[in-house]
Amino acid sequence: MDAKSFRTWLGQLEQLTPAQRRRARQALNPQTPPPAEQAVALANDRAHVLHACPHCLGGHIQRWGRVRGVQRYRCCQCAKTFNALTGSALAHLKRRDAWLGYAKTMLEGLSVRAAARAAGVDRTTAFRWRHRLLQHPAQERDTELSTIVEADETYFLESFKGQRQLTRPARHRGGHAAKRGLSAEQIPVLVMQDRQGHHFEAVLPKADKATLGNLLLQVLAPQSVLCSDGAGVYRELARDL
Repeated sequence: MDAKSFRTWLGQLEQLTPAQRRRARQALNPQTPPPAEQAVALANDRAHVLHACPHCLGGHIQRWGRVRGVQRYRCCQCAKTFNALTGSALAHLKRRDAWLGYAKTMLEGLSVRAAARAAGVDRTTAFRWRHRLLQHPAQERDTELSTIVEADETYFLESFKGQRQLTRPARHRGGHAAKRGLSAEQIPVLVMQDRQGHHFEAVLPKADKATLGNLLLQVLAPQSVLCSDGAGVYRELARDL
């Protein structure tokens, strides 16, 4: 804008209404929107990829107003309404102002109490949110892996926390508990992923050739290249399959 146009623009400022003055100040001094508004904006951005009704999978949907800033839609086949959060872990979840902050704490690996303090929610809320947000990704896995597939098993110590009757004597902190290594209480989990980002994981009753072979036969494409560690069971399975 040249100097003459700028002077003309300044001379017209006195004609602005109070609402227009507020909008002008906001435009000249942009600020980061509140966390709740950022969460709503992300939800509405996700709505652009909606192509079908989550209830009946009908493809004819139309806009149906907004509820607390979130765009709603109506299916022309089943007449049900929904939004971009319907069927997700965030559906009907309150405290939108804490969503993004709590998601950041999960990415940082904070404990439940530390995450609650950082996000400004109660520890019981942080506990429920964590299980709710982890439940949906845990249920999603691909059914076929192709090209170069990496596979390995990891072990998790079985937890008896909260059980009143144990099948073994109770252990205390420290002592021999930290030196057990692999034992009958270590639960094997098979983790697989190909170069396209498809992944598969499964809890194994036993990490033997029969169990692994049954899973690999269902998941691996015939022309896949299997990469793993030096365990002989994968080499034998790859040759047999």
